[in-house]
Amino acid sequence: MTTAFIYTRISSDRSGDELGIQRQEAICRDYADRHGLMVVEVFADNDISAFSGKPRPAYEEMLARLRAREVSTVLVYKVDRLYRRVADLSTYVDACGGERGISTIAVKGGGVIDLSTSAGRLNAGVMAQFSEFESDVKAERLRDKFAQLARSGGYHGGPVPFGWKVEFDEHGKVSRVVDQEKAQAVEQAARDVLAGVSVGVVMRRWNDQGWTGSRSAPFTQTSVRNVLKRPANAGFAVHQGHALEGVPGPWPAIMSVDLWRGVRAVLSDPSRRRAPTNKPKHPLSGIAQCWCGALLYASSVGSRGKVVPVYRCKVQGPGHVAIIRDGLDLLVRRVAAALYAFVERQADRMRVSEEVVTERANLESELAALAARLDEVVRMYANGGLSEGVLSKTSTALEVQMNEKRDRLNELSTAVPVLPSSPEVEAVDESSAMFERFAGLPIDEQRDFLRQYMNVVCWPGWGNARTDLGDRVVVVLKSNTIGPGPLSREDIDGAGAANGLPVWT
Repeated sequence: MTTAFIYTRISSDRSGDELGIQRQEAICRDYADRHGLMVVEVFADNDISAFSGKPRPAYEEMLARLRAREVSTVLVYKVDRLYRRVADLSTYVDACGGERGISTIAVKGGGVIDLSTSAGRLNAGVMAQFSEFESDVKAERLRDKFAQLARSGGYHGGPVPFGWKVEFDEHGKVSRVVDQEKAQAVEQAARDVLAGVSVGVVMRRWNDQGWTGSRSAPFTQTSVRNVLKRPANAGFAVHQGHALEGVPGPWPAIMSVDLWRGVRAVLSDPSRRRAPTNKPKHPLSGIAQCWCGALLYASSVGSRGKVVPVYRCKVQGPGHVAIIRDGLDLLVRRVAAALYAFVERQADRMRVSEEVVTERANLESELAALAARLDEVVRMYANGGLSEGVLSKTSTALEVQMNEKRDRLNELSTAVPVLPSSPEVEAVDESSAMFERFAGLPIDEQRDFLRQYMNVVCWPGWGNARTDLGDRVVVVLKSNTIGPGPLSREDIDGAGAANGLPVWT
């Protein structure tokens, strides 16, 4: 009895039920039964296009076994299930050709294709060219369609993005509307990231709510970044991954354009990118500063035959700081624990003026967003993407907007309880409940709090390596005049002078 393989394939199986390849197999088996062919094995590639060039595992396995001449016939529903490109035909002919050529039978159209003869190969080549032409035309039509939809703000189809939902009226008409709870979570996450909160904290927050992404999978840091950076958040249409600014998209905006641009700039900054295994394990690494202005990072030094964990200035050399890691962590956590409790108490008091609190939070987020955009413009200029004239014009416009928002924040400063000055925060004992509460937070939440509310600057211990840490560490609580991020050299010099410490020279 003549032996045969059956090959089935379908390009798109959105339901995942494999009904398409099951129907193809049933038709091929019926043909085999009627013509006395014994089916040895069925090879199926589900939800894989033959035109995309992506690997087809079952197809590759079948080719290897055809080269070994395990069967004499291949059954397919139609020949385009095997190949839709001329280049793929050559590989298939090599596997089936030769004196003992393997026959290919297209059950629905095409009939027997004998690749061992020149006439059979010519016929197969003509069908492959037609299939490739058909796929090209279809792809061009789809690209034109999606481009037109994007320019008109139309909907491409696909899963409903996180932050929106679809509703049907009594006539079955579909409306795309904002999912208020999730949209507010996206907007708040954007504000939090601009304030220094890590993407990991946002991810954990959303997963704890039981929320999933558009494909019903738990959020990852990458998927959270993608949600926060997507142009649809600002109401823009998208085409081939690019925002069509000024063209309204199919989904209503869920945040302001400035907020979206700011968080996109922050998340696109290459300096933020870390490998998953390089997550900071120490609260002050990359946050505390040397008195020269550079950041301190976790490191270690050798001392009397022992390895001592330290925070070391990124710029190593004479005069730069290397400070005992555990001692600095303890000192700063004692202050941070007191400030953490203070912030919670202030939050309770601030609820009485909800409108002022909301406006202040919005202004702070917008100010951070504008600062992030300014940083992005400077990076583009440094990389040759902008001319000096464009840099000057854009940076001036952004600085004008930033000053307007700072002025409004100053007007509101008397209406909302603000942080105390640094001397007013007394460090708590490490055995206190306040200390245990702050120290028990996940390390990334501790870091987020420190970034948002504090700057820590360290001086070296001149003349005596055992200089008390408290005499060479200054904790500066953040304010509207300082803003987010590390302190400038001017601010560091001012903080040092106020505490009797020298100025970097």
